[in-house]
Amino acid sequence: MTRKTAAQKVKANALAVNELTSTGRTDVERMMQEMVDEVLHEPKIPTMGKKLIIEASTPGHYPGLLWESVRQNDMPPTSIEEQVAAIIACVKAGAAAIHTHPRDPGAPRRYQARVSRGKAASVLAEILDGVYQKADVIPLNHAWHPKNWVDLADADFIEPTKELLDLGKGNKYIQGNIIPTWVNPRSRGGLLSSWFSAASLKEGIPYLEKNHVKPLIALHADHFVWFKENILDTGILKTRPHFNIQEGKHGVNRSFADPASHLNLIATVEAVKKAVPDCTLGIHAGGRNWMPMTVLAIMLGVDLVRVGIEDQFWAYPHKDEYIKGAVESVERVAAIAKALGRDLATADEARKILGIRLTRTPARREAYASSYA
Repeated sequence: MTRKTAAQKVKANALAVNELTSTGRTDVERMMQEMVDEVLHEPKIPTMGKKLIIEASTPGHYPGLLWESVRQNDMPPTSIEEQVAAIIACVKAGAAAIHTHPRDPGAPRRYQARVSRGKAASVLAEILDGVYQKADVIPLNHAWHPKNWVDLADADFIEPTKELLDLGKGNKYIQGNIIPTWVNPRSRGGLLSSWFSAASLKEGIPYLEKNHVKPLIALHADHFVWFKENILDTGILKTRPHFNIQEGKHGVNRSFADPASHLNLIATVEAVKKAVPDCTLGIHAGGRNWMPMTVLAIMLGVDLVRVGIEDQFWAYPHKDEYIKGAVESVERVAAIAKALGRDLATADEARKILGIRLTRTPARREAYASSYA
């Protein structure tokens, strides 16, 4: 018995070096275990480890004639009830913010693209009041027009913003305002681009920040250096900058081919982050490639994506299928974000991310909170 035990010990020592077992050689198994351990001990990659804000655009600026041309006669939402329902549906699907061009309920056959300037604020207020009865959402809208329509003079951010602030007795109806950097801010030959001069931004941005309306920089990448030199480096913007990178929409069509579409977005995101490390980032994608661009932005860790009916007409880049409503886009992007492990921000969480403080009275806020519950 003693000799057998000793032999077993000799065999055990040999196995520890290179003998075969039922699963393989012990030294190979040990090496494989070390390789597995390396994978198991890899550190977390934090790029997508923050909540994502989904901004829904509805009803968008497409006229009804465009939708009728593809036999969608119930688009865009036009009545107050339809517009309210469309926004609430987007919020339920995962949107924390809304970008809306209010429609005139009296417009014939859904043709009119927008409410007239004299009615826009009151119609928007009526729509948002209907939404607030059932859901919380952050209104991120346009509130500017040229000071002189004849000459297309500098944009006035103050008067249209003040109208919404007065209606809401605070920032109830406008909590973010788009600051375009369109086409060529140095030139007055580009019509729309002529509005957004350095002078107009230097006048408007301080007013917005003073009244707790977040300046949302609609960044056209070709003019980032211009914006940085004229606005960021001069100290005009006091709060943490937020950039919404424009790709495939509003005069920036760099998303028409793969892989250039994706390489352009990666380069722009990295350039902005390097130049302005303490900023939040979003993407407003459009064109046929809006969905892949949006998914890539989510993977790159941007803070916000806008989806819905704003330069997003096609459902897929490779198919002639149309989006049937903003909620369809929100549902798809929300599902993709969740599949990638990115949690969606609520409206209150999104305000914290963007640095927006509500200026409603406590009683008004309490009433809203009870209705959101």
